[in-house]
Amino acid sequence: MKKTISLLSCLLFTLTGCGTIIHGTSQNVPIRSTPEGAVARLSTGYEVTTPDTVSLSRGKDYVITFEKPGYQRKQVQISRDFNAVATILGNILWLLPGAVIDLVAGGAWSLQPESVDVTLEKSSPV
Repeated sequence: MKKTISLLSCLLFTLTGCGTIIHGTSQNVPIRSTPEGAVARLSTGYEVTTPDTVSLSRGKDYVITFEKPGYQRKQVQISRDFNAVATILGNILWLLPGAVIDLVAGGAWSLQPESVDVTLEKSSPV
């Protein structure tokens, strides 16, 4: 039984990328607006009221749409950015399998910007 557990532990270790281990597959992104109380709707369909923090998968790009009555709608792009340090340097021993796992699982990426702060402009009277 101990040999089986040890073997499984080693197998799981070799199948995990260093970027995934170091900073995980998701990232907390604070979302704020001036004025506060805007609805921030992510391209995934999830929405929060500002200020808030959302946990986003590092492996995707996002668009956040901010809306508040009396203010113009505003959109912000959050893009994934390749994290060479965590992926390449961190996977020196397991370069190919570790890097592939990091790319697929999301550990190879960092989201930019790391936080979103928008200022909404008042709508023009009709």
